Amino acid sequence: MFSDFYLGEFDWRGKHFKGNHAPLFSKIDVYQARQRSQEIGHIHSGNALKKEFPFKRLNFFCADCNCRITAEKKTKHYKRTHRDATYILYHCTKSKAGWKGCPQPTINKDALVKEFAKKAVAPIDIDKDLANFLFEELDNQATYDMREREKILDGINRRLGQLETELHNLLGAYIAGRIEPIGERSSDQIYEEFRVKKVYERDLLLRKRTGFLEASDNWKEKASNFFSLCVDATNRFLKAEDEKQANFLRVITSNVLLDSKQLIVTHQFPFSVLLKYPERPTLLRGQDSNLEP
Repeated sequence: MFSDFYLGEFDWRGKHFKGNHAPLFSKIDVYQARQRSQEIGHIHSGNALKKEFPFKRLNFFCADCNCRITAEKKTKHYKRTHRDATYILYHCTKSKAGWKGCPQPTINKDALVKEFAKKAVAPIDIDKDLANFLFEELDNQATYDMREREKILDGINRRLGQLETELHNLLGAYIAGRIEPIGERSSDQIYEEFRVKKVYERDLLLRKRTGFLEASDNWKEKASNFFSLCVDATNRFLKAEDEKQANFLRVITSNVLLDSKQLIVTHQFPFSVLLKYPERPTLLRGQDSNLEP
């Protein structure tokens, strides 16, 4: 009902046309249908769907009939308190067996997020001991890298000193009039060409040196912050916005099944090897069937 085709019209290459086919419904009927659809909370815009129901974009399926999980918004009126409450519900599309054929119930978004925190985020075990071990390994690698960087920085500093000397000598030669014209190029042009080349090389090396120095200074702080986030991942996940939660889940999960308001989660590598209680993953849609024993 959200297509103008039902009104005997259509859009083509950015222009609106009146079709040769007869309208299937009157404009009043279509308008009323669209208004009712908006009132009960259905969203038809692609961007609006992504924002309103971000967990639909996961590899998220029904455990019974293997249909995808969809979502909708429902508003309930409470007579005793005279208030309306809006809920976002996730459930099987039931596109294969229909509502009577698939027994899986709906789950509201708040309960779903808690399930994701419990089944997808919490099992990833990057505890303090592992974080400290990884940090020490990174420190050892950084010490080796630092020696290599020092060699490169030493070469950069030597070349910068040479360039300063060359620029100083070039200026002295220009002032003393020792730069001769070559062909159609004057002394001024020759001096400027050499000066620009030397200055360009000097600025390039200065930027390179700054990048090396910043990398050596900031890595410990960034690594420490990262491991702190990992240790407290579950709490941070629960406090994050829906979109960020969904993006994080897309990174760590491979497939998700919804079964009686509970989740069965298959994690992606390398998160699959960091699970507190690693188990053989359930064979799910999109996963290689030739699993190693």
